[in-house]
Amino acid sequence: AVEGPPPAAVAKALSAAGLGGARRGGKAERLVAPLLEQAAEYAERHTLERAQHSVLTGLGLPLHELPLLTGGMDLAGVHELSALLREQGVGAGA
Repeated sequence: AVEGPPPAAVAKALSAAGLGGARRGGKAERLVAPLLEQAAEYAERHTLERAQHSVLTGLGLPLHELPLLTGGMDLAGVHELSALLREQGVGAGA
């Protein structure tokens, strides 16, 4: 596991950025644990995704990647993803 910054340093940085106030026990200190937990979960997921990407690449089959649509899926999103797939050669000659 990768060691991150000490929680007190994160709280100080949040306070310096204007998030949560500077007093001890303020919102900044309460934000630290959930933020560090979320960061650790993201790092674990990213490591897993990269490992699986390597496995899939090693199969020698076509691999297509699409972005996460942060606004949720709607008809415009379907069109956006289908355009990206066409750019990657999916459906060409079909």
